Amino acid sequence: MDSSSSSSSSVPAMAGARPGLPPPLLPLLLLLLPPPAAPAGKGPPESGAAEGLTHVSEYFSQSAQRLSFYSWYGNAKLFRFSVPEDTVLLRWLLQASRGSGPECSRTQVTLHFRYGAPPVINPLGTQFPANMSLPGSYSQTLPLGAAPQNTTFVNLTSPAAGDWFIAAHLPEATGKIEVKGFTTPCAYMLQVDMFVLRVLEVSVLEPDVPTWQTISRPAWPLHTK
Repeated sequence: MDSSSSSSSSVPAMAGARPGLPPPLLPLLLLLLPPPAAPAGKGPPESGAAEGLTHVSEYFSQSAQRLSFYSWYGNAKLFRFSVPEDTVLLRWLLQASRGSGPECSRTQVTLHFRYGAPPVINPLGTQFPANMSLPGSYSQTLPLGAAPQNTTFVNLTSPAAGDWFIAAHLPEATGKIEVKGFTTPCAYMLQVDMFVLRVLEVSVLEPDVPTWQTISRPAWPLHTK
């Protein structure tokens, strides 16, 4: 996986935008993706003349969730995305934000990515049994410093099709006792969107059946299964 991030201290208001989150970045992301065909159900897709492949771009979104400081597994927020078959590029858009009041401090959001099942996380540094096998996962940190918002992209090429899970949480809770009604808790929010680029009509290789394929350009690899 590879990732890139950016942050800003002010974002212009847009009609229909989510409170506390940057404006939708769908137009920008579509420009960053390779030229795709029209999505299914919205007109016939077009194949690139040189590469001879038909690409379809799709967009999946989930509601923003409010994050909590971590004291147990129930504080983690879980996102679940279903990656289609024959996806050649997956791009997650991660948008984290915090309120602007004096009760909002600088912090960071930690995300864990795993395929097939929710990730096993250990923010408190708990010791596992010596003979326990822990499944691997990829982690990404989104700092919320002077800028109250953070936008990060995470790219994954040729991901496995099926369910992908993202667990998100804030750092460990301080354990301070707060009296309700005297303080207003800060709102830390996370929005996760997924963009995929997949290939239609991928060639299927069969045993003892010769198949001729042409690689027209190095920039467009051959996709088979």
